[in-house]
Amino acid sequence: MANATGLQFTLTLPGANDVTVVDFTLTEALSRPFHLAVNLVSRDPELDPADHLDRDATLTIWQDGEVLRRVHGIVTTFGRGDRGHRRTFYSLTLQPALWRLSLRHNSRIFQNVSPLTIINTLCDERGITDVAFAATREPAEREYCVQYRETDLAFIQRLAAEEGLFYFHEFFETGEDSPGGVHRLVFADAPQVLASLGSRTYHGRAGGTPPLRHVRKLKQVSRVRPASATLKDYSFKRPAYSQLHQAQLHEQVADGLEAEHYDYPGRYKADASGEAFTRIRLEHLRHDALTAEAESDLPELAPGNRFTLTDHDAERLNRDWQVVSVVHHGRQPQALQEDAVGVTASDRQGIGGNDSTRYHNELLLTPADTAWRPEPDPKPRVDGPQVAFVVGPEGEEIHCDEHGRVKVQFPWDRYAAPDETASAWLRVSQGWAGGGYGSIAIPRIGHEVIVSFLEGDPDQPLITGRTYHAVNTPPYALPEHKTRTVLRTQSHKGDGFNELRFEDEAEREQIWLHAQKDLELLTNHDRTEEIGNDSFLTVNHNRISEIHHDDHLTVRGQRHVQVHGDDHLIVGANRHEKIGRARLMEAGQEIHYKAGSKAVIESGAEITLKAGGSFIKLDPSGITIVGAQVKINSGGSPGSGREQAATAALLPGQAAVETSNDVTLTASGQPTDAGDFMAATFATVAATSIMPEPDAMDDDAMEAQVEEPAIDPEEETRQKAARWRCRQEQISAARQKTEAMPANDERAHLLATTERFERNNMAVEHARLSQHVYHPDRPAPTGWTDISQDEELIQRAGIKSAELLTPDESNFGAGIYISEPKIFGGNFTPTLSFKGTNFSDLEDIQNNLAQGLNTHSDFYERAVNIGRRIKDSGADIHFTGHSLGGGLASAASRTSGLPATTFNASGLHPKTVERYGGTLHRPATENIQAFRINGELLTSLQEHDWGSTLAGAGIGSLLGGWKGAAFGALGSNALAMLMPDAVGAPYRLPGRGTNPIERHSMVQVIEGLEAQKAMDQRIIADATDRHCR
Repeated sequence: MANATGLQFTLTLPGANDVTVVDFTLTEALSRPFHLAVNLVSRDPELDPADHLDRDATLTIWQDGEVLRRVHGIVTTFGRGDRGHRRTFYSLTLQPALWRLSLRHNSRIFQNVSPLTIINTLCDERGITDVAFAATREPAEREYCVQYRETDLAFIQRLAAEEGLFYFHEFFETGEDSPGGVHRLVFADAPQVLASLGSRTYHGRAGGTPPLRHVRKLKQVSRVRPASATLKDYSFKRPAYSQLHQAQLHEQVADGLEAEHYDYPGRYKADASGEAFTRIRLEHLRHDALTAEAESDLPELAPGNRFTLTDHDAERLNRDWQVVSVVHHGRQPQALQEDAVGVTASDRQGIGGNDSTRYHNELLLTPADTAWRPEPDPKPRVDGPQVAFVVGPEGEEIHCDEHGRVKVQFPWDRYAAPDETASAWLRVSQGWAGGGYGSIAIPRIGHEVIVSFLEGDPDQPLITGRTYHAVNTPPYALPEHKTRTVLRTQSHKGDGFNELRFEDEAEREQIWLHAQKDLELLTNHDRTEEIGNDSFLTVNHNRISEIHHDDHLTVRGQRHVQVHGDDHLIVGANRHEKIGRARLMEAGQEIHYKAGSKAVIESGAEITLKAGGSFIKLDPSGITIVGAQVKINSGGSPGSGREQAATAALLPGQAAVETSNDVTLTASGQPTDAGDFMAATFATVAATSIMPEPDAMDDDAMEAQVEEPAIDPEEETRQKAARWRCRQEQISAARQKTEAMPANDERAHLLATTERFERNNMAVEHARLSQHVYHPDRPAPTGWTDISQDEELIQRAGIKSAELLTPDESNFGAGIYISEPKIFGGNFTPTLSFKGTNFSDLEDIQNNLAQGLNTHSDFYERAVNIGRRIKDSGADIHFTGHSLGGGLASAASRTSGLPATTFNASGLHPKTVERYGGTLHRPATENIQAFRINGELLTSLQEHDWGSTLAGAGIGSLLGGWKGAAFGALGSNALAMLMPDAVGAPYRLPGRGTNPIERHSMVQVIEGLEAQKAMDQRIIADATDRHCR
């Protein structure tokens, strides 16, 4: 339907072949969906809107048979008008597929993705796949970006504008998959990336014939706008950094126009984004500082294009321009001619039947060398706090990062799974937060929390409160306990709790404190406590106290003390007692007084010594001696009493001995796994064991165990690693201090203390392995892994697992352990631990006595062979063992030249190693550390210091009958012949109790090591001011 102008407008509407365009108006602008309104006629009076709504359509503008412009979109409105003489009037609206995103209103969270990815995702979900990005800057990833109660389109436009992106549409010829035309959505951030259409002529003179295609009526407008922008923000990760960025106009501005735009917050957390956002803000503020309005008959001028204007009489306007917006108008009156048949000429003129097809547009332009930025749509604001639920990984109860942040899921979030992926890390408001002080309570998974939003910004959530609900209820029923103020925690992955409770009901006021496991209090200065009535204290295990200075106790009434076991009192200087009336004392068996120099008993009236029917009485009348016989200088000997054996008290910290949770004790405190070598030695000599026969032992005593509370293995590992690391730091600090000290007694004492602390810190780990090898079926000590069954690993040391296992009908046993680097670092080499004496069989005793007499011993032969094979393999192994196991470890060490640590070890005959083909390496004192408890039986006998030890233990009376007689008949020379000395550098440890058999146990070895460690650690901490928990 072309006319004299050569213009023609056609509409491709699938399913409606006979349609003719009457007129149209097309509105286009950067960063806005276009809007095309078309009026048309058709011979078909029954076009159904359902067949065309949300379907593709294309408007084409032709000039002399050539396509000038295509606009492709979807039909968003469809209307039917009156019917003319032959055809029916219709109207429709075309908009881009992007418009569909304005129909979906949503709320969702995006995490750790680029804004470009978010835009692509939303477009793709609505079937818009032809999306292109022509960006000169890669936007930073958004850690947490929320679409909140806004349409997908509004969210995309806001997000693009924040990053300085604008969008437009490009149209192409009809494609096979989309009849009528296709279009592409393009996002760009600079005019340089826009396509250039070349030059276009300007015609502004009145009169004459204008060129067919030209620009006219150009009006240039300049406006006053801000010349600089300053943005500021805050990041808790860099609280001292101002995060202030400025952008200024480069060209000169008139005086008085230096207006600054300042805003906070700038909505950024990093410098790179801050600099870009500030520049983008200034460019947006100045986007209309210089614009031009014009008309043209050039339909190809569209947003997203540039062109060069020529022939303007103002030379400065002959420049490159970019199109910001266009309103296109087209009218094709010939479409109405058929319906004008039979009407008068004047009526035909009224409906435009004689008019020509016309087209023009109205342009808004801006210089092509100026970045145009869209104004961001207002960001949705969260009206107030919201509830959310703390989430985290499956199987975990507490999930936080190093800042105490947690993750939550909002009830409105339909997309995220209820796990650690639901949200970014959210900060948690605490009651008090300072530099290394304050309060902290981490919300746990499943808790309901109150979330506020800084500046109402959905991208900046902050947890500001916690609330109970129907499932998570308060710790006490309400309103029954409405007078209680409670702080109760819950054991991590456990059923216990810690609690501080205040009861405020009148006449029942109370403060109640509950510690699920340990309670530690530290007062750096004075502590004052006053109790108005009674005080009750129950300690179910040990109570240990240390007072560095004086202890004063005043009891104004009576004092009652009852000790069911032994009572030990050691006074370093004098002891003074003053009793107002009488001191009455009774002992069931014996009272023994001994003074090193002088003993004086003085009485004002009478002194009586009485034994049976005999007595001596001294009074003012004289001395009375009564007895069946009174002997003076008639021979005989004085009676003797038992020597005192007071044991020093433990110090605080020594009670918390790091023993494994599976140690089993008899009722007397003797370890069932360790046994006692000397008891078996006497058993061999006397042809029986000195220990009570099994059927005579108390069944409850045999089954008694020390039950340790279950500890989470990961937590136990973490705590032990922290303790080990702190001790290593203490040792390093102490050594550094000694290097700076002058050579004096104080320096020598600190150096010796540090060396012993370091030695014992290592030795106690070997002690635990020496204890564990008695029960290899139990879990290895924390920080160690038993690899005895890992053939591939232990073969590197030249041995096989079968050599370590207890063979049939034999008690020999050993195990190999490796340490965990995350606890100990590289402080330990793999360790081979030999099992010690087992009371259940005399084979151990026979092997020990055999090697003591330099005769054949299967156990020692195996130990020497193991040492030799390890030496040949070149492996770096440490040996350890207790009792007989210590003797075997010594033999393996002397054979291989590798180090060993032994505990209450049996002796090693000088010829044992050579007897089995081994070669002695390095002096034992250089390579073996031999720890022993003071007064333990085996060491006392081996070192000929057994007289007082055995007497104090009452071994003869303990054995009783013919066993005691056999013991009495056994001389020290015979014992020494059977028991060569233990080898290695000796290190003595404190023990407890008077029984040398009990002192031989591994429990006392570990306690002794820990006691020395605690004492040395306290000295080092005081000297270096570095303390460990």
